[in-house]
Amino acid sequence: MLVHLRIADVVVVIWAALWIGMGVAVYHEVRGLHDISETLVQTGRAVDRTGKALQALDGVPFVGDRVRGYALEIRTAGTSAVKSGRSSRGHIDSLSVLLGLAVGLVPTVPVLALYVPLRRAWRRGRLAVGVGAP
Repeated sequence: MLVHLRIADVVVVIWAALWIGMGVAVYHEVRGLHDISETLVQTGRAVDRTGKALQALDGVPFVGDRVRGYALEIRTAGTSAVKSGRSSRGHIDSLSVLLGLAVGLVPTVPVLALYVPLRRAWRRGRLAVGVGAP
């Protein structure tokens, strides 16, 4: 019986360690999406600078009237991209924590919540009969 309890202990510890490790891995992988949001911010800034450069042509005869609308659209798109990139960072942070916790804890907590009380009961039972505790 003592060997079976030790094996059960090892299995539960390995189970918990694997799922917690998976949770940490998921956290880091999702957190890696920060690079995408940073790229979006940089691209938005570049697009906005392009729009500003086109606005400089506003006063040039024959060209200014045609470029004016495009320059405004380009600047609007650049500003929107920067805003989206910054907003996505916060969402990525939240999602990485939530997914990491979900993957690590959902399969682990129920197993531990069942196993720990059972293990304590087995130990009390063994002590009560004088066999010794594992």
